Amino acid sequence: MLGADLKFSETEPGGWAVPFVEDLASADIRFDREGEWWKRTVEFAQALRARCDGKLLIASNTLVSNLDALAAIYGPQNLLMAMLDNPDAVHRALAQIDRAHGEILDALAELLDYPRFGSITRHGLYSRGRVNVPQCDFSVGGKAKAESWSEQKRKERGASKSGILGSGKA
Repeated sequence: MLGADLKFSETEPGGWAVPFVEDLASADIRFDREGEWWKRTVEFAQALRARCDGKLLIASNTLVSNLDALAAIYGPQNLLMAMLDNPDAVHRALAQIDRAHGEILDALAELLDYPRFGSITRHGLYSRGRVNVPQCDFSVGGKAKAESWSEQKRKERGASKSGILGSGKA
């Protein structure tokens, strides 16, 4: 719903976003109400509500936000490098994702009539208002692994620990 296309596997469950952000520093990340996946969400929810309003709870999409969303639309390797080389751009992009996530939640609340029916998560948690499951699965495997990985990448790029390109000397 941030503008990515989705890819589905013939053998694996679920789908994945196809990264589309090329330059994190200038990215304009926002809720795309004209995008295919939001339009399909609206059509599907309206069809369900036409037949099932008041008979069952309709769960919203599983939303991905924070670093998980950024990894999906920018690519996990690109994000890891940006975390080292351009953390300000990462923070800027995360602020845009947070804003878009709030707008998506507002739109889902209206679409699924949370004030009237409440909401339910994919885990079966119900609330008379809004409920969602915030999470962040994006990880580099802990501090030691991250430091080892980032040091290896710095050496490959000829950068020092301070991140300054050059001879590799601090």
